Amino acid sequence: MRLITVAFNVVARYPGTVFQPYVGVGAGAFYFSSSGSLSGRQVVPGLNASVGLQILATEEWGFFVEGTYNRAALTNFDPNFGLSGEYSAYNFVAGIAYHF
Repeated sequence: MRLITVAFNVVARYPGTVFQPYVGVGAGAFYFSSSGSLSGRQVVPGLNASVGLQILATEEWGFFVEGTYNRAALTNFDPNFGLSGEYSAYNFVAGIAYHF
């Protein structure tokens, strides 16, 4: 099973000088594809939500940690088997940010 997600979020960020917590929510298009015994392709709408914290080291550089939740529903993914289900994933991401 392969998954490609394209999501658009509305983000609210506290404009602190060092600590900038934020939350975001939005919609996405989730493209599922598979080959083999269970084969099919489907694009479905879904939910994307996130919460995070950015810590600025300088005006340009910072570090961030973020938790993201994705959810989408598959319906009749493989016509031969009638496969349906819910995709639900939590991701924890950390990294370095550069502002220009």
